[in-house]
Amino acid sequence: MLAKLALLALAAPAVAFDYDIVGAGSIVLTDVRTSISGLETLFVGEEVYVTADGLEWVANDSGSIGGAIFYETFLDGALMAKGNMTLDGIGRELPTSIDVGTVTV
Repeated sequence: MLAKLALLALAAPAVAFDYDIVGAGSIVLTDVRTSISGLETLFVGEEVYVTADGLEWVANDSGSIGGAIFYETFLDGALMAKGNMTLDGIGRELPTSIDVGTVTV
């Protein structure tokens, strides 16, 4: 079975300075049961963690004071997970990866 996995990440700028996510290097799949990472095949009925890795940031001048990354994770067009990650208190070291939920085929 061929499955399509899509990730939508929207970044609100970090507090005290403004940055936007402009890209992600890869999506990392990790088996929930065994904790084996770097999966390339999804198996029916097996739950996997999804991580957006290699996030790239660029400064902007929007003047916003937001501080969260909002994400939605889709599998074959169906919404599997959504949520957010707060950037409050992280200082100037923006995250290079975020966990964006679990999916099951």
